[in-house]
Amino acid sequence: MDKDLAVIILNACYRSARELGDLTPLVRAHCTPEDQVVLRDAISQAVFDIMENIGAYVWSKSPEAKAETEGRLEKYDRVA
Repeated sequence: MDKDLAVIILNACYRSARELGDLTPLVRAHCTPEDQVVLRDAISQAVFDIMENIGAYVWSKSPEAKAETEGRLEKYDRVA
């Protein structure tokens, strides 16, 4: 896979995961305890699925993109 395309896809994966994670305080503040549990588990599963099914696949197809994103994560704690 082309490195630039892989980086674009990986950026979208991380952005999506971050957006979902950012819902946590909102859910805690405005949902019932039962809804919090359901949503927490669903958000966790969605983030895992994004990174495991898309991110890991792209990393396996573009070692250069993997190295680049891992370097950014280590240095900046972000990929984009």
